[in-house]
Amino acid sequence: MKEYLERKIYFYRLIPGDAILKNYKQGKILDPRFRKKFEDFLNDPFDFLDSNLSMNSILETRYTPGQDLILIRDDPSRFNLIPWVGGPERGLITARIGYGKERDLPTKIDEAGHEDGIQLDKSRKERLYYPTHFVVFPNGIVGMERYKEGPTVYQLKYFLSKYLFGQPNIIDLDEVYYREFIEELLRSPRVVSMHIKMAATKYAYYMKHEKKMEEDITDLLGDYIYLLEPDLVEIKAVVDGRYKKKRLSKDTVISLLNDLMRINDKLGVVENIIIKYEDPKTHELKEKHIFEDKLISTKKVIRAKEELSRVDTEYMYNKIIEAYNDLYDKIEKSLKG
Repeated sequence: MKEYLERKIYFYRLIPGDAILKNYKQGKILDPRFRKKFEDFLNDPFDFLDSNLSMNSILETRYTPGQDLILIRDDPSRFNLIPWVGGPERGLITARIGYGKERDLPTKIDEAGHEDGIQLDKSRKERLYYPTHFVVFPNGIVGMERYKEGPTVYQLKYFLSKYLFGQPNIIDLDEVYYREFIEELLRSPRVVSMHIKMAATKYAYYMKHEKKMEEDITDLLGDYIYLLEPDLVEIKAVVDGRYKKKRLSKDTVISLLNDLMRINDKLGVVENIIIKYEDPKTHELKEKHIFEDKLISTKKVIRAKEELSRVDTEYMYNKIIEAYNDLYDKIEKSLKG
């Protein structure tokens, strides 16, 4: 068994959901307590989470029938964490989120009923989980590992909204990208082609059932999506860019990109997106691989003792901080853009 596991670390920005922000600006939030709470989040997302997520406690909310989301916020002082850019005046939020099921998941608990030193009711042994680690930085950036057994950013924002506000879609997590491409695309005289490569079976299943699933997709798909073969479909839109009427609309391309990223957050179906466009300065045709613009860092992390898929918690937190330090300048540029 290998001592290390490879983990991809993604970065997100804590923001309010579009619909609730619109209602707030239009004065449609009538409950004064809810409005005050929402304003606290708007003013300082990090401080809001820091004040409302208890440390060293089992925090949970119902996700689907028979399945909960469980979050454990760790005390950073327990770990030997490396320094991070911008710290340590306000500290960090270090936490793990995982699924709690009534069955079908291995028990991750010791004989005394502890999971990483936190007391749990022994009757709930079967409801422990493979956790996904994440770190919240004082500037509202969230660094989060991703792997197939653990929850994704979709489940994290669902948990934060439900646990902190009692309803979904209040807190959103916006993936951090380099901004140069979108700015360049908006100035480009023409878009020549758009090439999308995605997992066909997963996407078709998603589109067929999306309206029935509401906020949840794992209730329907479960672990089945991970068993599908990489049955890929490639879609390529090519136009004769010499004629204005035949050019791809830049607004349509950007809107489609946003839709694909939303779907990809839920299912991870998109393999690649390539856009060919005219450079606004040189007027040469350029190709851009969109996923190259994601702020992603891949790190090797020590495996948790005697575990197949889990990583050492302290080591994982340090790798997230290390990735944040590596990408700090790009993250700050994205925040300012």
